Amino acid sequence: MLKSRLTHNQVLVFVILLLFLFQTLISVSVKSPIYDEPAHLARAYLYLKTGYLAIIGHPPLMHILAGFPLLFMNLNLPSDYENYMIKNDYISLGPEIFYHINNNANSVFFWSRIPLILLGVILGFYVYKWARELYGIKAGIFALILYTFNPLILGNAPLLMTDMIFTCFGFISLYYLRKFLSDKSIINLILTSIMFGLAMSSKFSALVLIPIFIFFIILQVYDFSFRTLFTETVNKERVKRLTSFGSSLVIIILLTLLIINIVYAFDGSLKTLNERLRDDPYTYFDKGYFKPDSIAKRITNNPPLIYVISTTLDYGSSLLPYNYIKEIVSAIRINDPALESSATGGYLMGQYSREGFWYYHLFAFLIKSPIPLLILISIVFIIHFKIDFKNEVFL
Repeated sequence: MLKSRLTHNQVLVFVILLLFLFQTLISVSVKSPIYDEPAHLARAYLYLKTGYLAIIGHPPLMHILAGFPLLFMNLNLPSDYENYMIKNDYISLGPEIFYHINNNANSVFFWSRIPLILLGVILGFYVYKWARELYGIKAGIFALILYTFNPLILGNAPLLMTDMIFTCFGFISLYYLRKFLSDKSIINLILTSIMFGLAMSSKFSALVLIPIFIFFIILQVYDFSFRTLFTETVNKERVKRLTSFGSSLVIIILLTLLIINIVYAFDGSLKTLNERLRDDPYTYFDKGYFKPDSIAKRITNNPPLIYVISTTLDYGSSLLPYNYIKEIVSAIRINDPALESSATGGYLMGQYSREGFWYYHLFAFLIKSPIPLLILISIVFIIHFKIDFKNEVFL
């Protein structure tokens, strides 16, 4: 009977998560959309409505979740909306749909944010869960409080952007990777793969997780000791463990590819890249830039290497949806300072740089983070300088 009842701590966690939900719901009712959101939401709605996915340099998982509630709202569309789609001009189409043709913009944006807010709640739960497993219930509750009242989290959680959804699935994938490396459970391996696949379908920044996954697996094989990494690199037991974890990595890759293909509805998969470019009717992007031999020539001038790279890209890319590849190349083009069409550069403290600022994100973190949080982080590094690699290196 006692086991069936919620403990005081469980009730407290539930209340804190409700406070997070309440704060985000209140904020979306009084804040207007930011510049990018109408374009993102137009892409989301029209993808689910027409089946056509606009290429804007972002995977579509956030758009699928945000656009789903709009399918029940019978929105009006401008008579020439297809012209905008052909030109890929969603920056203009978004405001046209939501502000100019008698759609209730407040209701549209409110309901589209609900799935992302719920993901924020799920992320908060995993922040609590991970901290509790490492340091106990009090630490878990404290971590959840820091999360729930962090203005950066509260400000970003409801936005129709790809940052928080990537943070959510990326964080959870690392949580399950740690559990898998600890207990070798097939369930945790599958959950790691699913969450990693969802992260890869949310934002291309998830690519940074690939070397992180490999790094953690190597540390597990070498008992989290850098000494053995260099002095006892090869022995029978470690080779056996490395082979075992290597096969696990293959499973993660295959399940990740499956998740990405499911998100994209297997659009154009299992065809060579040249075939897909040839059959693509849209002309708003530079197909020559996408061709495998063109990509290879930008990498090297060596003819044999050009052939190997081009062939590998042509056939190897068939495991990925065509639009996923287009999104990746579009993101590269947007961030290539050598191209006139790129959107690189940025403003910082009244200055503009075409190449951007290498310290931008660190500076933004220091400026935007609450001072008490920065103080707490500094204290942790001062009094707890010895890292427990097996558990804390994930954090």
